[in-house]
Amino acid sequence: MRLIKFISLLILLFSIVEEKQSQCSTFTVNAGLFADLVTETLYSEDFTGQNGKGIEGTNPKDVSGCTWDIDATNAILSDQFDYFKVVNDKFQSRDLDGICSWISPSVNIQDFININLSLKASQISNANRYEASDIFYSEYSIDGGSWTYFSINGQMTDGLSASIVTVSQSGLKGSTVRIRVKIAVNEDNERFSLDDILVTGQSYKKNICSGASLTLGGSPTASGFGSAVVTYQWTPSLGLSFTNISNPTANPTSNNVYKVVASYTDNGLTCKDSSLLYVNIADQIVISSSTPVCITDTLTISETGGNAQEWLWTSNQGATILNDD
Repeated sequence: MRLIKFISLLILLFSIVEEKQSQCSTFTVNAGLFADLVTETLYSEDFTGQNGKGIEGTNPKDVSGCTWDIDATNAILSDQFDYFKVVNDKFQSRDLDGICSWISPSVNIQDFININLSLKASQISNANRYEASDIFYSEYSIDGGSWTYFSINGQMTDGLSASIVTVSQSGLKGSTVRIRVKIAVNEDNERFSLDDILVTGQSYKKNICSGASLTLGGSPTASGFGSAVVTYQWTPSLGLSFTNISNPTANPTSNNVYKVVASYTDNGLTCKDSSLLYVNIADQIVISSSTPVCITDTLTISETGGNAQEWLWTSNQGATILNDD
């Protein structure tokens, strides 16, 4: 009876933890739903200029000057023809007799949404030469957590489906992400290559005119928190109507990056999320004339203060534009 009660208690505790984790995973904050979502590259690697970096035969690994790392402890590299290294600006594997891993640095994805991962996998040999033991596995880890396979082509065995295959994962969120690619090929004529690793995320950006104001946040600014009470903290405070509400008014006088951190506590668990809004102030345009003018006179007017390459001049049909250059 005690054993049954103990097991029931463990199940109950696990259910509570799982429910809380699930609850936090749905909490989302948007700093500028009224702005444009812009996709940015957060990390990229194409191995240009890194030929020879990695490991070859019995030599020690060399990843000096690289942002990434490798793990070849589960492979047997016997000679110079057994390698896990950059060849012709691609990361290539040959006759590993085990599994080697390529590991990206920890990439900061905080304050961004819609995190997407992608990479290119390729093979040099004919697909008929590969066996089930030959693998190309692509994984990611969010915030130092467990490794998870990419949703598209994350687990490829027995050769690739094409000479070049795109591996991808979309819709992630968190503070950091790492990518790990595990490869196993066990013959001289079996070679997998890795290239074009890319991490992108989206942030909000808004262009406004000098002297204009804008409303920060979304509609709503935070979502996925049930009936809990959410607190907000906006920074920097300069030019803001309030720093602790969901939709403050901003009157920036120069380019600025506004950040909102939202959080709530429910059943002892604190959930937190953040988002950025980039605000760019457009140049103030001034139109001036060369001289006072009378009817039928010719007037020269000019624009200053901007950085335009093209101009479109119009009139109220009471004047004729002779030259609009």
